[in-house]
Amino acid sequence: MKRFFSVVLCVLLVIGCCPLTVFAADACGCGNAPVIFIDGINACDLIRDAGTQNQKVAFPFTADDVMEVVDNNGDAIWDLLDGNFSAGNERAIVDAIVAMLEDVRMNPDGTSLYDVSADWAYPTRDGHKNGERFRFCFDWRLDPFEIAAQLHDFVEYVKDMTGHDTVHMVGFSMGTVILQTYFTLYGYAGVESVVWYSGAYRGLEMVGQLFTNRYYVDAGALAAYADEALPTDESVTRLLVSVLDGLTGIGLTKGALRFTNRILQRMIASGAMDEILLSTFGSMPGIWSFIDDTYYEEAKENLFAGKETQYAALIEKIDRYHYNVQMHADEIMENARAAAGKIGIISKYGRHMVPVTECSDMQADGVIDVYHTSGFATAAKIGETLPADAGNKYLSADRIIDASTARYPDQTWFVKNAEHSSTPEYIQRLIRWIQFSDHQVTVWENPEFPQFASYDPVTDTTAPLTGPTAGKTVFQRLREFFRYLIESLKILFNKRFGR
Repeated sequence: MKRFFSVVLCVLLVIGCCPLTVFAADACGCGNAPVIFIDGINACDLIRDAGTQNQKVAFPFTADDVMEVVDNNGDAIWDLLDGNFSAGNERAIVDAIVAMLEDVRMNPDGTSLYDVSADWAYPTRDGHKNGERFRFCFDWRLDPFEIAAQLHDFVEYVKDMTGHDTVHMVGFSMGTVILQTYFTLYGYAGVESVVWYSGAYRGLEMVGQLFTNRYYVDAGALAAYADEALPTDESVTRLLVSVLDGLTGIGLTKGALRFTNRILQRMIASGAMDEILLSTFGSMPGIWSFIDDTYYEEAKENLFAGKETQYAALIEKIDRYHYNVQMHADEIMENARAAAGKIGIISKYGRHMVPVTECSDMQADGVIDVYHTSGFATAAKIGETLPADAGNKYLSADRIIDASTARYPDQTWFVKNAEHSSTPEYIQRLIRWIQFSDHQVTVWENPEFPQFASYDPVTDTTAPLTGPTAGKTVFQRLREFFRYLIESLKILFNKRFGR
């Protein structure tokens, strides 16, 4: 049991994408330009010392890495759980978390401390299929302007390889940050369509709250997030989720999380959380691109006060992105729309965010809140609905989303219950319809792609949203707990006695 709570605590603390002539628009004759898909954060491994005998995966770290930290710092963890908030215990926790992220640490100027690169390479063959997608992956820690320059080189390479002088562009998650920066640096020429998909280009509420010390772990949100995020097709994970649901339903997790929040608040007051951030994610320019203007200056003051000279180069980089790209998001999108002629925004909702801050009840896809991915559509909090408005054609049937406040309500699609990092076949077809139609499409003209759709992760199917989806009651959670417990005991019994 100690090992289990140690893992939970550690995860909560750490948690927290031959030159062409100017007349050769389609030299290969295939009919459709290639698609550049700009992926998101952690889409490929980050490798330290690639190509050498010391090569290793720098990120993501594994469960074994987490357990090593827990095992090596068990005394300090349990002292904290017992209420011993000593400086020595906090120091041990800070050092352990920083050590776990050592391979991806940055210098104070926002450059990599070690030789780290994305495990990704250019395609080497000639030619391409009609409208083929070419994936761009990158080291998400770096300055978005540096990554955008890499994207420019890749776009030119794909054009040269395929015989096209135009491309379609899709930005996914952090890929939308890089897409916006690319447009800022290189303009919009040669782009036939643009899709912002589950985008971080306007920031993330959760990251802004983490960088301004608004940590909070809510029992109900934790249980719901586990229910949404963990796979339920295996008996072990089904049992884990149902146990957490059941314990939450009868209130037994609140006491444990009260300790967790007390520890977090103590570490915030002592400056330990800021030290962890500044030694890891807070020195990564790419992560700063996720902080919207609501929190940006407060976050800078929180982390850099008294250290402005030491971190001057990093501050210059993050200011450059924030004030020249993120703060001009509307202008950049409008310019892209005017130049390309075809755009689309795809947002997901119906899930909690990672439950480590005060905003875990915002509608999200498990990672980014729908307010930001949709370009400021109005969304009800989890478990609530918006007022009925029969005259509002942009109000979803479940009364959770009002798309009328979005930047482009007629070109913004919403998919309920789809997880952030997944791209169901339905969304793939939606993207291609937006890209390869002969005009700017809207949410009203194709019954297959209405403004609001609902995804079923069990059957991997999507259908138009026709009404609300009921959540689980406390009784249902408890019933599932006991049912899965009995199933698991049967499995263990059969394995033990060979039945």
